[in-house]
Amino acid sequence: MCRILVQIGKPLKKSVYKDFLDACVDYPEGQKRDLHEHNQDKLYTHADGFGYTFYEKGHFATHCFVEPIFQNAPIDEWINLRSQLLILHARRASPDIEVNLHNNHPFYWHNNNKEFVFAHNGTIKSQIENYDEEVFRPEGSTDSELFFFSLLTGMKKNNWNLSRKIVEATLNGWDYSGANFVLASPEKVWVGVFYKSHPNYYKMKFYESSTTLIISSSLLLTLGKPTKIIENKVLMEIDLKSKNVKFD
Repeated sequence: MCRILVQIGKPLKKSVYKDFLDACVDYPEGQKRDLHEHNQDKLYTHADGFGYTFYEKGHFATHCFVEPIFQNAPIDEWINLRSQLLILHARRASPDIEVNLHNNHPFYWHNNNKEFVFAHNGTIKSQIENYDEEVFRPEGSTDSELFFFSLLTGMKKNNWNLSRKIVEATLNGWDYSGANFVLASPEKVWVGVFYKSHPNYYKMKFYESSTTLIISSSLLLTLGKPTKIIENKVLMEIDLKSKNVKFD
């Protein structure tokens, strides 16, 4: 289980990034502003490392850390980025999955002229085997990385495009609590919301301004009311150049 923030367009104000960090530490001042099934009667932090990805000079740059995001977040760096895309991921490790850099999100894969990054929120209990082992070679031990490779296997058969049909075919028969994800290429970002339990925790929030599109696992109170709540079994596609948004 994790927290994700996707920023497409100009950097956000420091207060917005702090909203995200507050959600990751589960509101240290005690006034919880984003209640969900996991934190109504207990502290529920996302402290098992973090990572972020941005697109710069024609390629993705990814940085991962084992420290909690709320102890080591480089907010000033995020504010000064010239990239049109930033993906943040704060990890809460699934039981028995090690906290290390190989298991941190976002994951990165490239081959020839193709490159993709991926971050996941949820737990998949099934043994994941529906990916091309000759093409995709895991470096860590997470369900998330195998989920990434399973989606890419489906995309490879579809001219490297993603659809809700491919996501649902990938998830068919799996036992999972949540399979929310963000998957990005240099041209597009896909955000998938797929879950079987804990809807308040897994619903994603979409904020739209004249300069930036933001998708977040947590409420960002600085931005006010979300433009849209992304419900279950929805795939969102954003064109990075035009910022056109489609829902499937």
